[in-house]
Amino acid sequence: MALVVGTNTYASEAELSAYASAREIDIAGTPSTLLTKAMDYLATLEDRWQGERTSQTQPLAWPRTGVYVYGTALADDAIPQSLKDAQCRLALDADAGVALLPTVEAGAKGSVIREKVDVVEVSYHPGYNNSQPIFTAANGLLKPLMKSGGGLNFEVRRI
Repeated sequence: MALVVGTNTYASEAELSAYASAREIDIAGTPSTLLTKAMDYLATLEDRWQGERTSQTQPLAWPRTGVYVYGTALADDAIPQSLKDAQCRLALDADAGVALLPTVEAGAKGSVIREKVDVVEVSYHPGYNNSQPIFTAANGLLKPLMKSGGGLNFEVRRI
């Protein structure tokens, strides 16, 4: 399937190439496939974005209305450069062999919280799985586009 900016991708193959070149990163994979994998990941974040889709019939989550970046309203028809850059960064991560949307098996062990060397003993943190990648670079680019700056929000009540 061909990539069409605004229909199934935010960033073009030329933008991916320029992004990689500026960072002296060679692309080994097929750019359209890498950008598609990155779009698959970005699609999972829609409930975290500020604002709402400009039109309910648009194929992608962006453009959006009601988005403020560093206190300035973003135009209702804008695709933020940081979103395009994040897609390119994720595409490069995919090219490096990182599974952007890994399947985690049921019952997978969590992170090691204690290890004993003599008479081997290992303890895992219950219910925590560290097999999910953390996309530090892409998350940093996306943070201004997220609700409440992209942080984790929760309510605290005193009983």
